[in-house]
Amino acid sequence: MKLIFLPEARQDQRDAVTWYRNESLELAQRFLRERTTVLERIAKTPQQFPFVVKDRQRALLSVFPYSIIFLQMPAFILIVAVAHSSRHPNYWHDRPIPGRVLPDTQ
Repeated sequence: MKLIFLPEARQDQRDAVTWYRNESLELAQRFLRERTTVLERIAKTPQQFPFVVKDRQRALLSVFPYSIIFLQMPAFILIVAVAHSSRHPNYWHDRPIPGRVLPDTQ
């Protein structure tokens, strides 16, 4: 299924990559590889992930302290947040879901 990111989730992701890149390029690349693996799992079998808040589900990265919060829509999966698990872990709870979401690229 197609994945679409809220702009805020896209920014979450950029912030994480920037932080890891400042630590080391290799670390940033490892983060991106793991994130890609988890996104592929979400796209393939979203039902395997638990619901955490109402209709939002969470997929944990295994090495990095991040989770991907998403919402299954009829025609796609909406990525709501790429959330650090210990830095204000619930900040994304109040992110509004637009009534109409336009597809973009991953």
